[in-house]
Amino acid sequence: MKKDTKNLWFVNRDYGYGWRPANIYGWLTVGVYVLLVLTALSQIETRISVAGFMAWVFVLTIILIGISYAKGSQLQWRWGGKPIGSTHKNDHNK
Repeated sequence: MKKDTKNLWFVNRDYGYGWRPANIYGWLTVGVYVLLVLTALSQIETRISVAGFMAWVFVLTIILIGISYAKGSQLQWRWGGKPIGSTHKNDHNK
């Protein structure tokens, strides 16, 4: 099933493997993630342990990856905007 590219929150990075925010919803998602990690960081040693912080960040990261997967373009390794290993002539023009 092909995703509607107009409504993607995250698109493939130009270099490497992963996503980057594509619109305000993607940026808000990343912003909330950073805010929650910083909030947890400020609670180390007063309310949560270092292990608790690491567990919290792990869970938040899994959630962020899930949202990115659901609301992002299909992942593929790219170098300079070109999919690596692609044999289609038109893939190099995207």
